[in-house]
Amino acid sequence: MSAGRNCQSEEPIYPMGVVERLTGLTGRRIRYYEKKGLIAPARSQGNHRLYSERDIARLRWIGELMNRGLTTGMVRLILEKSGQGPTGRGPEENPPLP
Repeated sequence: MSAGRNCQSEEPIYPMGVVERLTGLTGRRIRYYEKKGLIAPARSQGNHRLYSERDIARLRWIGELMNRGLTTGMVRLILEKSGQGPTGRGPEENPPLP
């Protein structure tokens, strides 16, 4: 890995089933987060969702915030304040949990 490159790959290669296993979230929950604008996965030519390592880390973080009782609106505000849009591009690390 070259210096200056993110530890988390931005290449979307993971399908929904793999992401479910890696995050512990259901496909329904992941699609809900997408509908609420918290995540924006890439799409394959066949229109299947594909996720990067960064997306997976973001989903884990979103899940943790939701488990702490935050609403999707509150999570969105935290993401916006951290400079991250729905694609997760922004600061290298997620801000600390409240």
